[in-house]
Amino acid sequence: LEQELGVQLFIRDYRNTQLTPGGEILYRGLSEAAEQIGRLTQAAKRANSGLTGSVRIGILPGQHISGAVGNALHSFEARYQDIRIEMRHGSFGELVRQLRGGELDVAISTTFSMEDEADLLYREFARLNNYLVVSRHHPLAQTEDVSLTDFRDETFLSVAQEDSGRVTRLLRESCRQAGFEPKILEAPDLDTMVLWMELGRGVSALNEDHMACRSPQMRCIALPEFPPITLC
Repeated sequence: LEQELGVQLFIRDYRNTQLTPGGEILYRGLSEAAEQIGRLTQAAKRANSGLTGSVRIGILPGQHISGAVGNALHSFEARYQDIRIEMRHGSFGELVRQLRGGELDVAISTTFSMEDEADLLYREFARLNNYLVVSRHHPLAQTEDVSLTDFRDETFLSVAQEDSGRVTRLLRESCRQAGFEPKILEAPDLDTMVLWMELGRGVSALNEDHMACRSPQMRCIALPEFPPITLC
């Protein structure tokens, strides 16, 4: 190697052999180059296997990225460190439209909102408690042992049929279980519905991971007519 490079690399005596200053420089440089070649080789393999780039994930407005959702995302990031996660918010209908249009790779939504979408594949992965959510200023907000029947004269808020027809149907079925036909007011989307709830314009059902369930301005009431839901 010394002859090929024209550089003295070793100091030799009868006891040992050690590197010259030039040999030290070359040794460090070649070691770094070997490591870099190893990293580049692994990166090339990951690129060919599709394990680089980004994945676009849609989630409902106001939904906290915690619990099962947070654990799944952290686990994914730890396993696929060269894939960047891009999170986007979208209403029930927007998530479906963006999946079909290729704007999203994956969406995290409620199972009931996907059951009518025959062309979409989904898998359930989390079970969440579902509550009747009311403003803390509501007359029944601080009352113990309330039932859904106590809200028969209340306005129930839902999202527009164009966004998700299943939401209104499920809300209507829950009230009919309690023996009354609800008065339903449909908001154009989930964000608007939550805003109306905060303003005291009505009540609705939301899962435990929604921001409204953690707001000090709201009270969550567990009722048998609103069983747990699943995310998919």
